[in-house]
Amino acid sequence: MVFAVARHACTQRHPDPHAENLFKLNPVTEDQLDALLAEHLGETLWWQAIFSRLEAVVASDEPGPTLLKAEVVSNEDLSAVADCDLGPDGRSLVVPNDRPLAQIVGRLAAGFARSGAGSLVVPYLAEAR
Repeated sequence: MVFAVARHACTQRHPDPHAENLFKLNPVTEDQLDALLAEHLGETLWWQAIFSRLEAVVASDEPGPTLLKAEVVSNEDLSAVADCDLGPDGRSLVVPNDRPLAQIVGRLAAGFARSGAGSLVVPYLAEAR
């Protein structure tokens, strides 16, 4: 349900039907991400650590430090997207598609740190993988 809401919000904010964002990937990339996550399926402690950090998030938290503290993104991811230009009306952010999948996912997630209260920025890939 959460992913459906996130996908809908991203589509509303950046309606390009060809753009890939964290919640709308092409089938090949989505399969690669599924395989990456499947490596951790049986690692209960790994998932517990992630969810306990995410459950501690409150509405007033800043996205960048929150994602960093939750270990969803790295300082490198945040730095990389800080240099990217925002699209029209600050609604989108083009993320270069020139890294391995794990780094691309990190940078797509980090792109949300460019959002502000009431102004979602949708990070999307520069071109289809």
